[in-house]
Amino acid sequence: MTRKVCGIVALLLIIIAEAELLFSSTIKPKRFGADVSYSLLYGKKQQHSEERLKSSKRVTSSSNLEELESFVVSNSSGGKNKASSKLIYDSSSGPISDIEYASSPVALAEQPQQQQQQQEQQHRLALVVPTVSVDEAFCDFGPLPSQSLCEWQDGCGSVKWQASTGLTANWLGGPTIDSTSGTPESGYGFVETSKSSERRSSVGQSGFLHSPQLASTSVAGTCLMFKYAMDGLSPAGMRILLHSGYDEFSSTISKSSGANETGPPGVYSCAAPATSLGPLQSVAASRQSRLDERILWNARYHDLGTWQQGQLLYTYPDTHTLIIEAIPVDEKDPSRSYRGYVAIDDIDLQPGTSCVGFCNFAGGFCDWTNEAEDDFDWSISRGSKNPTTGPVTDRTDSSTGGGYAYIDSAYPRRAGDVARLASVVLPASAVDSPQCMHFAFHMFGSGIGQLGIHLRHARSLADDVQAQEIWRLKGNAGNSWFDSRVTVASTQDFQLIFEASVGNTAMGDIAIDDVSFTSGPCPTSPQVAAPAHYPRDCAFEIDECDWINGRESSLGGGGGGDSLDPLPIGAGSAGSPSAGSHHSSGRNRVNWERVSQQSLNSRHHRKPHTLTTTRPRQEYFMSLQSNSRGGSSASAYLVSSDIKSSHRSNSEPLCLSFWYLMFESFIDAAGPSLGVLRVLVQPVGHGIDSALPLWQLYNNQGPSWQYGQVTVGPEKRDYSIVFEGTWGPNRANGNIAIDDIAFYTGNCSVKPSSASVRPQDCSFEKGLCGWENQTSPSSGKNDPRLQWQRAYPSHRPAQLLDKTFSSPGDFVFFDIFSPNQRREVKLRSPLVQSSAAQEPSCFTFWFVAFGVEESTELKIVLVSPNDDVDANDSQEPSGEFDDSEQVLWSLTAKGFNNPKPLWTWAQVTIEPRSSYRLILQGSASNGGFAIDDIKFQSQACPTRPAEARPASTTP
Repeated sequence: MTRKVCGIVALLLIIIAEAELLFSSTIKPKRFGADVSYSLLYGKKQQHSEERLKSSKRVTSSSNLEELESFVVSNSSGGKNKASSKLIYDSSSGPISDIEYASSPVALAEQPQQQQQQQEQQHRLALVVPTVSVDEAFCDFGPLPSQSLCEWQDGCGSVKWQASTGLTANWLGGPTIDSTSGTPESGYGFVETSKSSERRSSVGQSGFLHSPQLASTSVAGTCLMFKYAMDGLSPAGMRILLHSGYDEFSSTISKSSGANETGPPGVYSCAAPATSLGPLQSVAASRQSRLDERILWNARYHDLGTWQQGQLLYTYPDTHTLIIEAIPVDEKDPSRSYRGYVAIDDIDLQPGTSCVGFCNFAGGFCDWTNEAEDDFDWSISRGSKNPTTGPVTDRTDSSTGGGYAYIDSAYPRRAGDVARLASVVLPASAVDSPQCMHFAFHMFGSGIGQLGIHLRHARSLADDVQAQEIWRLKGNAGNSWFDSRVTVASTQDFQLIFEASVGNTAMGDIAIDDVSFTSGPCPTSPQVAAPAHYPRDCAFEIDECDWINGRESSLGGGGGGDSLDPLPIGAGSAGSPSAGSHHSSGRNRVNWERVSQQSLNSRHHRKPHTLTTTRPRQEYFMSLQSNSRGGSSASAYLVSSDIKSSHRSNSEPLCLSFWYLMFESFIDAAGPSLGVLRVLVQPVGHGIDSALPLWQLYNNQGPSWQYGQVTVGPEKRDYSIVFEGTWGPNRANGNIAIDDIAFYTGNCSVKPSSASVRPQDCSFEKGLCGWENQTSPSSGKNDPRLQWQRAYPSHRPAQLLDKTFSSPGDFVFFDIFSPNQRREVKLRSPLVQSSAAQEPSCFTFWFVAFGVEESTELKIVLVSPNDDVDANDSQEPSGEFDDSEQVLWSLTAKGFNNPKPLWTWAQVTIEPRSSYRLILQGSASNGGFAIDDIKFQSQACPTRPAEARPASTTP
């Protein structure tokens, strides 16, 4: 018998007595055996589900059959002229202690066939999941050993939702801790996205977690709060859906062996094996859906793996179900085989007022208020009465009602009149915790005015300080709703203000709707709405905004100095452009280019973490041009507009956030060689050589888009932001790309932490980065062979490739041959600003030793510079040091002089009492050391290699 199979698995077992009981006069009440909640009722097929719902009654696994309002089971033994019987209980006939069984086995069989079929069609078992209160929809998934999905149920997707804890994360999957207590013992719900489809589904490859049936919301709406997390390569995203309408269940009696069919395509369905108690028959429940789907919330893939706060406000005037959809990547994607998860925790439904700042204007202004100091007020409407301006309906609930906020430009309004709608006071943003405000706007009509968003510090009301503009748009945008977003953050408590002005005619209504907030920054949308005093946020969906490709000539580069000369590295002034150089001119040139996502392999299509309920984005991004990549150090510069230090909003630090892709599809035995991505801050009017690196990553970072951020400014002079991309000598296809650039006010930590960079860090592919030769005159300062030298292809130790890109050059070394005298060379770092209160740091580098082992030595010496050098760091160093010298690390070549050169990792802790410099001090009569990838890192570290122990406190 064909059965439509359900999206909420409902399996009802009805114990039918054996043959001798079928003809007995009574059947004692029995309890349900399933651990689920149902409502059962008896109804005729032509009745509407709405009518049946009104008379339904909830029953649980501990309920007696007497609690049912009505119950029918028809049992047929099959075969021609075989008896049929039915079991009926109807509470409307009065209280009955026992369930009466109609013992008329031939009652149906003796009727004409047509009449029998008609009667059988009229009587069926109807199963309806009842509505629950918002309190019953709460779920924290419980602690061990009682974790569960609560009233929520795994739906009918290809992958399965399950309750678990962090204790089984490595075994079954999911996060290592829950979001509530932060411990591995507490529960959460999750989908393991690396699994292949566990069951056949007509609705794609997702997993669906269904809420209980929910009653209509109030006009103020319902606030859904939850925590979510995603990690690994196999998840693609997560959505929250609203399914409207009633879920109507029908059921049939069948053998358990035949109760495993699926519904027709397009229906949320699943195959649920029936459970049988011995030889008894079972009832398999199935659902015929008459549902409308609405996307309420959408989180796109990111791999941070941390719990994030999510919330949304929605209204719906009828019975509905919420569905949490976990979306894995396509099974054909190679990333599907890698472990990953989508997880949910702390699901809670609260009154709409709990979503602070959210508003869909269905029942008023929520917690937004009209300001008293403007010219007129915003109003609420559900549809314009003027066909020449204003929206026809609200943005979301056009089919059921809804409302929006708008300004009426008709008489008595005059051109230039302003209306302001202010939020409640919102708390100051924590570090790394900006929010993205989403809203919809409608600007249609002749002579339309302007719509702006301002951020006002709470103290500005008393100080009469002008609010900061963070978004502005003017002019006719067309007769449609458009989704928009802007990052909001403040170091103080603040308010947001929607400011709309009347245009030149009375046909310029401006409307807003669906204000909501999500965690994390977002590029301003539309791009043209970004404020002019910031560098432009940019998602690159339309163009490059105000970001341009810069060349060294336009950036002021091209100066001479040691960074342009591979041999030798001459001593230079620490304050000169050459000393601080990260760049060189005369190299291969490439550009950043705006390209479509379609140019990427499909496994890279998972774009930055963006929440939206709208149609898909165009998905463009900026990619480092792939042509002319034959040589090393082919660089491109993407330069922002100038940031004016005099502008009030730029007196505070900015956080720059963006997404990047650095993927090398093939890495050979020599090691990774993709290239480098940097963020630089460049003073306006100065050369690129004077740009200061803020953030940098080298080589392959995986096949997925990653999130990056770093603090910029405040600066005492005007500056611009530069994204520098440089190809390494890679031998296979690769990608270096950026997307979704956004700025917001406030400090932020460097993400990922591996991208942290200090001015003293250096990989030597473009110069000395401020490090200077300090070889004493007695050691032969004017002889380049007795100095630290920069390697290049024709001048380097034999067979030695650099550590960064495995290229023939771009590291520093000394190689001394002086049989009669041991020579000494010194390479001095830039000044490192520090204080006694500063935490210890770790100095790291890679080295190669070669030559006569015992006489070849390398030391790391900490030096406190003389006062005259400290006072003016641009002076020519005297080469003299005070008595405060400390040998931190010392190593001879013994045991490290391999026939084939091998790079060895080294590190040592620095515990400064004041500002300092480091000296790389080498000595040899026949041999030397090579150094690459110098980096200063936070926190102390053990000395490595273990043999590197200072023998004394003086060099």
